[in-house]
Amino acid sequence: MAKLPPDAGQIVIMQSDQLKAAQKGVKAVKWLSVLVSIIVLVLFAAAVWIAPKRRKLILAVGVSCLLCGLIVLVARRLLGHYIVDTLTSGAPDVKGAALEAWSIGTYLLRDIGVNLLIYGVGIVAAGLIAGRLGSPRHCGAGRLRRWCTSRCWSTGSSRSPSCSWCSSVRPTRSDWCR
Repeated sequence: MAKLPPDAGQIVIMQSDQLKAAQKGVKAVKWLSVLVSIIVLVLFAAAVWIAPKRRKLILAVGVSCLLCGLIVLVARRLLGHYIVDTLTSGAPDVKGAALEAWSIGTYLLRDIGVNLLIYGVGIVAAGLIAGRLGSPRHCGAGRLRRWCTSRCWSTGSSRSPSCSWCSSVRPTRSDWCR
């Protein structure tokens, strides 16, 4: 039996200096993604603060978050299947392992897409709850007054214990916000 050489069974994928460069690149991308995310949030907040119609812009920000989340998730799914199909066209038995490797490699992308969807739904809900016209503080208070007053009138007594707050509410100009 012949002796095997000492480097038999070893496959060199990357040299140590190449590995260090790749690790530095991954760290840079990670920090850049955090920095860009913070910048985007600050710019969205500044745009909402400056905008004359804040609620419409809040709705637009929420819809853009929803669309971005959907685009990220759909692109991850479609690109993943395309890349895996291309790489495993000659070996269909490794397709499952390649899909799992793609899933593991892009799980952060999936999390980003899901979080964008969740944030988008929350932001759209906040924009819808805020109301349609006028100042949100006044219109919200006006709606609350009208709702409470209608509940008091429907019970037949404006001095009932459950509607003690309604008796102290005075109609204001904000009651006409619709």
